[in-house]
Amino acid sequence: MAANNPEPVVKRPRVGLRGEASPNAKLTEDDVIAARRAHKRAKEAVERINATYSIDALAERYGVSYRAMQMALSGETWGHV
Repeated sequence: MAANNPEPVVKRPRVGLRGEASPNAKLTEDDVIAARRAHKRAKEAVERINATYSIDALAERYGVSYRAMQMALSGETWGHV
């Protein structure tokens, strides 16, 4: 039985206008640059927060296991506090 090989995929060049030149564009180049910068700053802030306040970081700071910190934070233990 012969192998059923499909035709190879041929990438075609993009046709049409890109970016602000497109009549459907809602963003400008400046909008995209500003949004990318804002997103990068937010990602970096989240990384700093996670490094300081994640369950792992808090468990290490207080010298307990991940699970002990998780239970304390959720109220599964230390619920009276």
